Amino acid sequence: MYLALRAKPFLARTQQELAECGLHGTQRPAERAREQTVLALTSRETEVAHLVGKGLSNPEVAAELFISRKAVEYHLGNIYAKCGLHGRQQLRRFVEQWRQPTAI
Repeated sequence: MYLALRAKPFLARTQQELAECGLHGTQRPAERAREQTVLALTSRETEVAHLVGKGLSNPEVAAELFISRKAVEYHLGNIYAKCGLHGRQQLRRFVEQWRQPTAI
């Protein structure tokens, strides 16, 4: 839940408490990497990613966020680089994973 809310302090505290209880290893490495990647995105990049994940085109995303198409392309480039993705299909699958709760 903290990941979806982008609540870094609460997420860090939760992870610290789990580690203190000896439950640090319950999260798979892929899930930890995904969390760190998601937290590295800016709020605007997150908005763009969610809209692309819903299937909107670049012009539609631009209209929804009141930004230029060029800005959407710029944000997508940053998202792809930060997340190690190669296109919209991978981004859609990546965004779908955000919506699924992670096991802690």
